[in-house]
Amino acid sequence: MKKIFPLIISFIISFQLFAQQIYPSAGKVIPLKVNDTVPNFELPNETNELVNFKQKLIEKPVVLIFYRAGWCPYCNVHLSDIQSIESKILKLGYQIIAISTDRPDKLNETKNKNSLNYTLLSDPNCEIAAKFGIAFWAGDNWKLPVPSLFIIEKSGKINFVHSDADYKQRISANDVLSILKK
Repeated sequence: MKKIFPLIISFIISFQLFAQQIYPSAGKVIPLKVNDTVPNFELPNETNELVNFKQKLIEKPVVLIFYRAGWCPYCNVHLSDIQSIESKILKLGYQIIAISTDRPDKLNETKNKNSLNYTLLSDPNCEIAAKFGIAFWAGDNWKLPVPSLFIIEKSGKINFVHSDADYKQRISANDVLSILKK
């Protein structure tokens, strides 16, 4: 029994690491795909209030954006680009939620800097990004999400995915709008 116990512990730890799906590099991530069902999760918003994702889905389908953080200029441009079509997205019956590695207090800075109206959530350890298959090691003990956009229907099923290991490449707001109109 003394020899089996360490093996069991080792297996559990290995399984947990695998289940978290933190990939060795951005180019190795394997995002959830169209027709997959997203996991439920709770993350804090900019006021540190926990937001339950499935509860948000009950309200409306979601355009879900994963971005690196408020320090990323490419992320800020993309968030602002999406903000420019927010009213059209809302008219089509969707809501926008964006998740980053920023802590809740930093979310407010990003929200104010980019004049964002939509929900920002904090995933500082990339736990949710890992569940979506887009978290990777960016350096020693430093995890980031590959910038990604998922369109998710109320049932939790993914209808569209854009994920690019090149953090400079983002889907345009106009392309998102075209996809939502189909």
